[in-house]
Amino acid sequence: MIDIIFPADKIKKGSRIVIWGADITGMCFCEQIMSLKYADIVSFIDNKIETGYRNIRTKKPEWLRTNDQSYDYILIGSVNLKSMNEITRILTEEYNISRDRIVAEGYIPFIKSSGIADINSPYEITEMLRKSGDNNEISEKSIKYLID
Repeated sequence: MIDIIFPADKIKKGSRIVIWGADITGMCFCEQIMSLKYADIVSFIDNKIETGYRNIRTKKPEWLRTNDQSYDYILIGSVNLKSMNEITRILTEEYNISRDRIVAEGYIPFIKSSGIADINSPYEITEMLRKSGDNNEISEKSIKYLID
């Protein structure tokens, strides 16, 4: 199983969150947020996927235009920096959403069989970062987050 740690340091506990992307990354975030009872997930936003997940409905991006007061943050569920930047551009330019409500970070994927609670070995962290490459923007952000 691939666990991708959601950026809890960027989201206020108890917030209402919309997750942009109802694929594996969005589902990983959803699982973590729900299991930690960290925040309320209002909806998934996705152009391609129409089915919900864990009783959370998936809506088209246009939903954001008329439901501005329904959420505090939009969490972008992608590990691809180019995609995150493009989604951020769409949200700010086409939907007029304030940048401070958008959470788009370089996330670090961990391959584990039993979830994020087992991620405690410096060796595991170092190995995962090594595999992702030396000059990787995600690695740099992830290392900073882990050190802080």
